[in-house]
Amino acid sequence: MNKSIATINLDPLLRSLSRLERENLPFAEAVALNETAFQARAALVAQMPRKFNLRNNRLKRGFRVNKTNKRQPTRESSVIHLDSWMSLHEIGGVKRPAKGASSMGVPAEGTLKRGRTVTGKIRPGFWPRNLLKNKGATDPKKAGAMGGRGNRGKGRVKAFMVKHGGHQRIVTREKRGADREKLVGLYTLAAEVKVKPRWDFEKAVRGVAKNKLAKNFQKAMARAVATSKK
Repeated sequence: MNKSIATINLDPLLRSLSRLERENLPFAEAVALNETAFQARAALVAQMPRKFNLRNNRLKRGFRVNKTNKRQPTRESSVIHLDSWMSLHEIGGVKRPAKGASSMGVPAEGTLKRGRTVTGKIRPGFWPRNLLKNKGATDPKKAGAMGGRGNRGKGRVKAFMVKHGGHQRIVTREKRGADREKLVGLYTLAAEVKVKPRWDFEKAVRGVAKNKLAKNFQKAMARAVATSKK
């Protein structure tokens, strides 16, 4: 889970606060932190199309704000993203297969063009495990001209395995003219994938906090004092 926190250090200001302001300090502090956190979330959502090739709004909807309140001894607001794997795009690293798997499928041209729904999800018929249920997946010579004719798996695409460039690949054949066929890649099976940092999640949140937090606190304090019972 990606998380970024903005805090207020008010120690230098305490000596200049009036009694009424001191009484309203916890409330103003909580309001300012929550408002800043929501502004940071909006900034993160707005930058997503510049950072990622979004096929739907699922990633945008993954942000959450954990609010604080005046009753907490230490007031803290945080912005999080529900997908823990997104942290790799913030700090960089290596993505590896799920537990128990020796490799993971990295979608290639054929899947990206033909295997996705309008929302960007990969259709079940294009999932690697369904493509490889084809009885001819490991031996295209025995599977017929289309890699499995007569022995269909759950996937509509007749696919099979080849080794190319040092990697195992899942491919299919596409007709190109009356007597020509072309191999089209569906997946590359990789033991790991290197992910470069490109998100700037923390930078965006800290930028909003730097520009907005003090102003939000001043507004919150002024409103609290104005509406406070004297």
